[in-house]
Amino acid sequence: MLASFTPKKQLVAVKIMQKSPDKNNFNIMMKEARVLSVARGSTFLCHSYAAFQSEVILLLIAYHLFKGNLAFK
Repeated sequence: MLASFTPKKQLVAVKIMQKSPDKNNFNIMMKEARVLSVARGSTFLCHSYAAFQSEVILLLIAYHLFKGNLAFK
């Protein structure tokens, strides 16, 4: 999902992940959040801005890569 960050007048990427009782799913989500946190200082990796959670979802907010696609083709 794409959102706008008004104070800086820029677009940000929002990744929404559904929580589940599956322990493996939890580990994958936490690993992704940690990787984004560690990558914050890198000039070669996507930067994260924030992470939010509710009882059922986890939201990761990151720099929007214009015309970027992280999926393998």
